[in-house]
Amino acid sequence: MDQSRELIGKISRAKIHLPASDHSLEVGGHIQIEASFRADNIGFQGHFPSRPILPGFLQIQLVLDVLQLCLKDANGIELSAVDSAKFVRPILPEEKIRMEIERVAEKTFHAVIFVAEETASVIKLEVS
Repeated sequence: MDQSRELIGKISRAKIHLPASDHSLEVGGHIQIEASFRADNIGFQGHFPSRPILPGFLQIQLVLDVLQLCLKDANGIELSAVDSAKFVRPILPEEKIRMEIERVAEKTFHAVIFVAEETASVIKLEVS
């Protein structure tokens, strides 16, 4: 199922691919989004003024936002822990990203963010 949604204040446009029409995501299931962050996003303003890049905390928050928007069982989820986060390539304003999120356990998600076909970040987090 494809849905386009505006994630207010964070990105220009998002196209979200869900695994099922009932918005459930079983262990092993995936969500995929395509998005780009506006150049005027507040996250770029201080990180870094002369060469803006998308801060890691906003990438982690994007994972949580997508889970809250897409999953019927995500009402009120909160971040419990970031098990790992590796930021290997900067994400610049207006660059198109693709993020794939996999549910690896009931409360554990693994996300990979790509720019073109290059891995930009890998995040594993726990929610409560």
